[in-house]
Amino acid sequence: MANNEDDIREIFRRAFEQSNPSPRPDSPDEPPSDRPPMQLPTGFLRSRSFWLVVIFLILFTSFNRIITTYTDWRWFQMIGYDSVWMTRLVSQLITFAVFFVLALATLLLNLRVALRGAEQSSASTFLPAQFRGFRWFLRLVAGFFAFTLASAAATTWDDWLLFFNRTASEVVDPIFGRSLSFYFFELPIYNFLRGWLLPLTFFSAVAVVAIYAIHNVEPLRRGIWRPQMIAPLRRHIAVLGAAFALLMAVGHYLTRFGLVYDSSGNDLVAGAGYTDVNISARIYLLSATLMVLIAVALLLNIPRFNLRPLIATVALWLISVIVLNGIIPAIVEQYVVQPNQLSREGDYLAHNIDYTRRAYGIDDVEQREFGTVTQVSAEDLAQNEAALKNMRLWDYRLLPQNYEQLQSLRTYYEFGDVDIDRYMIDGEQRQVMLSARELDKSALPNNSWENLRLEFTHGYGIVMNPVDRFTRDGQPEFFISDIPPVTTVDIPIDRPEIYYGERIASDDIVYVGNPERGEFSYPSGATNVRTVYEGAGGVPVGGFFNKMAFVIRFGDWNALFNNDITPDTRLMFHRQILERIETISPFLEYDVDPYLVVADGRLLWMVDAYTTNTRYPYADRFFSNQPEDRNFQGINYIRNAAKITVDAYDGTVTYYLADESDPLVQSYAAVFPDLFRPMSDMPEATRAHIRFPETLFRIQAHMYLEYHMTDVNVFFNQEDLWEIPLETFQDAGATELLEPYYVIFNLPGEEMTEYLLIQPYTPSNKSNMVAWMAARNDGEHYGELVAYVLPKQQVVDGPIQVEAQIEQDPEISQQLSLWNEGSSEAIRGNLIVIPLNNSFLYVEPLYLRSSGGGSRPELKRIIAASGGDVVMEDTLAEALAQLVNISAADLGNIVPLPEDGDDDGGTVEVSDDLQTVIDSANANFEAAQTAQREGDWAAYGAALDRLEQDLNQLELLIGNQ
Repeated sequence: MANNEDDIREIFRRAFEQSNPSPRPDSPDEPPSDRPPMQLPTGFLRSRSFWLVVIFLILFTSFNRIITTYTDWRWFQMIGYDSVWMTRLVSQLITFAVFFVLALATLLLNLRVALRGAEQSSASTFLPAQFRGFRWFLRLVAGFFAFTLASAAATTWDDWLLFFNRTASEVVDPIFGRSLSFYFFELPIYNFLRGWLLPLTFFSAVAVVAIYAIHNVEPLRRGIWRPQMIAPLRRHIAVLGAAFALLMAVGHYLTRFGLVYDSSGNDLVAGAGYTDVNISARIYLLSATLMVLIAVALLLNIPRFNLRPLIATVALWLISVIVLNGIIPAIVEQYVVQPNQLSREGDYLAHNIDYTRRAYGIDDVEQREFGTVTQVSAEDLAQNEAALKNMRLWDYRLLPQNYEQLQSLRTYYEFGDVDIDRYMIDGEQRQVMLSARELDKSALPNNSWENLRLEFTHGYGIVMNPVDRFTRDGQPEFFISDIPPVTTVDIPIDRPEIYYGERIASDDIVYVGNPERGEFSYPSGATNVRTVYEGAGGVPVGGFFNKMAFVIRFGDWNALFNNDITPDTRLMFHRQILERIETISPFLEYDVDPYLVVADGRLLWMVDAYTTNTRYPYADRFFSNQPEDRNFQGINYIRNAAKITVDAYDGTVTYYLADESDPLVQSYAAVFPDLFRPMSDMPEATRAHIRFPETLFRIQAHMYLEYHMTDVNVFFNQEDLWEIPLETFQDAGATELLEPYYVIFNLPGEEMTEYLLIQPYTPSNKSNMVAWMAARNDGEHYGELVAYVLPKQQVVDGPIQVEAQIEQDPEISQQLSLWNEGSSEAIRGNLIVIPLNNSFLYVEPLYLRSSGGGSRPELKRIIAASGGDVVMEDTLAEALAQLVNISAADLGNIVPLPEDGDDDGGTVEVSDDLQTVIDSANANFEAAQTAQREGDWAAYGAALDRLEQDLNQLELLIGNQ
């Protein structure tokens, strides 16, 4: 020990001789140098003015935060979720306070011990009196680091709430025997604590070294060295180093558990494979043990200085990390596993298959044999009347253009996404498409502050049409249309106003509820109808203090001086429905496509909420190139945890617990007992419109491509890998993935007509159809998944093969070429594949659209196919009749399908006067010729349709004479 200390003393002596070449006193008794001692400017820390300035700066920088917190509290109070807000706020404050106190106490304790040791060990006669004020500066720095670390900890408030309210799970990983609760709730906390304590320990060590260096720089500068000057530092650093080493040991130990859900190092198994379990996990355990030994070696330096045990244990640890963990697993993988991969990895691959199916909820998929596929017959059509009456002929991607042209009514109205749902109409379940007429403030002719904030406050009404009906002009027939809403079916709308919507900007605020002023409601001819808001949405502006708080938050100073904004006026913000929900519950994931529901005369938005995770043992991860799946990249667990409704008039948000088996949402329900309601509380009118989420189904269908294979040998060889089929959209050759779609029909072997979400499959690298999956949406069968596998000995046309048959049909090809000339374009819509008994019916709508501005698609033809036969007709009824080789009249006797252009569909009225009909026919003939010369085939087709109607009427009138 003496030799080591002499060596260190000599090193310090030489270093300071080189940096300070001035003569050094021969002994401590000689008079000191005339050089003035080091001065530190710490007197300002004792100034009252300084601390007043600091307090003022803190309050000034926190002012906006205080205003936002107060106004948020008012908003949460009004929507009835103040307990949720309070739980979140208190948990963040408690988390911050606990970790701030812990960090500050740790830093101050280390500083205190270091200061005391440094002052006792250094040549204190050379310490200037001003230096002792430096303690305040050190405390200020410690407070800053504590604040930084506590702020980082406060962001984990939800992890702590879940940890203390964790729900037990029966799912146990097959390697370590840890439950799902450990991976979801406990492991994140353990990893966080380790990661949080590491920088705290490091900052403490840096501060300790700095204190000893500063205290001893003056004596060393004067050439004074004593062995006891470094002894306290050695002991202190040994303790901190040991703590750091133990934290590293904990990290190695916890890394073992990450092997069961990390598949980055294994191309075959998602999770721990043979090498991970038998080599890597043991090496991590060895590394953790060596780190504990390093901590012991560091602690041995407290009584005396001895580097040999420390060097030896550090060397062994480096070998375990670099050589053992970096080289040995690769050797074992290359020479032990790869030559015998199936036998070595078989058990782990079985875990991978089993746990992935559980994680995505596809372990309960009921797989059925479809049976021998036949061509569609008249009998098949007769037995599936509901499916044919609900055949979706309108493409949701094109229909908004029709809505905009036919139903916007004013430039400042717009339609967003078209939603698909089902309603009971005349005693039958009918599939419909609908969209909300929302307000587009950017299109207002006068964008004054008053118009944006007080006058134009809401959208109005909806448009709804059946999926299978269209007029002679190729436009949708409407069940609900116009302003105020005109409905031809028994679906009343008592509150058509839309104050909370899908397309509202997140910063769009409005002031409503002043009976003296009122607000614009909807246009009526040359005048406008006005209204006064009567709901409970928004926050009352209140007195001057409250009003000023809102003015400061939104920077809306005009509101402060506007006389129409009274204390009773209600301020609406967070009006965009997804942003509104995320403000209440940011810990859930949400479907990017809410859908609109008409229930009990009110307009409701339905939003599906999900819980996701990335630590489900042995579950493969989900990755997709689809933009709608951007929020779910890299997950390996998902559940449809909740159904959420938002009232379009008053903004009421209601959460319904949808999956009581999910441990994550169960824990959230325990944390926020006032947030979720049971599904039984959902009104029956609303419950009739819940549907299996398309996002969840798309993810499940994607994972089922591979994980329908449950046999390890088959999975290993990827013998039965499936793909999502392609379809043609718009132009020939423009292909995209066939999306899941909602349909109404009877599952094969089932008697009940159901609302289903289905997805066809094709084999990998092939185009024929091999299977299809359906998600059930109705009654007690809600959420059930059924997969029908087609006979392997039979080749069934897949969607892209049918698309090719359509392109190769001479009649269809000629028609498409004709329409694509000049200023028109033919658009091919969604290809719908529907199983009918043991056959498949393929239906694709064909649209014609002028390429000029302001045009809208016209539904002109229906293409139907089955068993290699392809036909194209004006109506679905005619196409089906030709497909099964019977007349349209005979088909109407067994399946009463609607013809296009029924009386309620907007058909042009014809006259009973002969001369009027003749004049109309001549005019339509001339219009057709003009459109043909100009190449406007959309106008040409419409003129021919009107001419045909005139000629039919003319024939009828002549026959009656």
